[in-house]
Amino acid sequence: MATIGRNRAVADINGVHLHGFFAWILWGLVHIRSIAGFSSKGIIFFNWAINYFTKNSDNRLIIRPFDKKTKKISTGIE
Repeated sequence: MATIGRNRAVADINGVHLHGFFAWILWGLVHIRSIAGFSSKGIIFFNWAINYFTKNSDNRLIIRPFDKKTKKISTGIE
């Protein structure tokens, strides 16, 4: 299963190929189900619903600085 974007996903489950909105809903249900704790599921579902209807596209990337001299990613822990 993988999301491609808003309202789009692909899924290959036991040889059944799904795509589009239905696969996207299925992806969301599987991920909500895998979260531990009932209250966590409710909070995450509520946040997803708000973000869906408000079209919130906050950047959720974790970016670490790259040191050009050592050609390594800095962890911040030295």
